[in-house]
Amino acid sequence: MAPSEPMRALLLDYGISARIQVIPTGLPAERFVAGDGARFRANFGIAADRLNYLQFLTIRRYLSLVFATLVTLLLVLAIWS
Repeated sequence: MAPSEPMRALLLDYGISARIQVIPTGLPAERFVAGDGARFRANFGIAADRLNYLQFLTIRRYLSLVFATLVTLLLVLAIWS
C-alpha cells in the first residue's frame, strides 16, 4: 500500500516488485498545493535539499529497520517450520 502515486513511484524505484495499491490518506491534497516550501524551510532553518515531504523522510529513515525486521521474522518462521 502507498498513500499517493508519488510514494508508489518511489517504492517502485526502490525495486519493490509486488503490486502496490494506492490508498489515499484522506487529506485534501489541493489544500497544500499553494504552500510556499521555500518560505517554510527558511522559517525553520531547513536546507532546501533536506525536506521533500515528511512521508519520504519517514520511509527512508526506517526502511532498513523494516527490512531487517522482515528478514528476522522470515528466519524465525523458517526455523520453526
